[in-house]
Amino acid sequence: MKKYQKEFTEFLIDERALQFGRFELKSGRISPYFFNTSAFNSGNTVEKLGYFYAEAILRHLPQCTSVFGPAYKGIPLCLSSAIALTHLSKKDIGYFFDRKEKKAHGDQGLLVGKIPLKTEVIALVDDVITDGQTKIEAIEKLKNWFGLRVSAVFVAFDRLEKNDEGIQASQAFSEKTGIPVHAIITIYDVLSLLKEESFKDIEQVPESSVEEIESYLKVYSN
Repeated sequence: MKKYQKEFTEFLIDERALQFGRFELKSGRISPYFFNTSAFNSGNTVEKLGYFYAEAILRHLPQCTSVFGPAYKGIPLCLSSAIALTHLSKKDIGYFFDRKEKKAHGDQGLLVGKIPLKTEVIALVDDVITDGQTKIEAIEKLKNWFGLRVSAVFVAFDRLEKNDEGIQASQAFSEKTGIPVHAIITIYDVLSLLKEESFKDIEQVPESSVEEIESYLKVYSN
């Protein structure tokens, strides 16, 4: 595990973006943990988040020249990631995002930001991946309307759970689109860190969390 992934897990716990307990998910499953992206709601936390995305992009897509964020959650992510990636890579990285509704005045464009050339390498950033449909629609829009190709998708956290067909969401997405999905951290990464001595005394993490997560993953993960 990379240093930035351990630091990211500590960041998630400190900001209560990753919580432990008993949570009912939209799917109806009762989960011993919950990832809450609304915790990143200040300039400081969004700036830090951007650097973690940038570290992941440099690791998996170092040739990246532009960062795209699908509206609406992807908008602050693409901006903060592009700024951080510019600092870390010493290259001027572009950012852009789409509009949900077509603008009826001004430039009337469907994309906002530095629109990349067709030859550029684009990273799509978003918070999590569930069924991936929003990302698929955005990717198809970029390809069909603007001739742009997304090279990789980056999310903050991957639960790595099976859907009703027994396939993980990120795997199903990659099989459908041919685009790899990279998470800054996965639940298995978190589980591994929770077993380390340095994480055992963290107040926000109940002692039973490791056992409960392991039991949950035996049922809902591959």
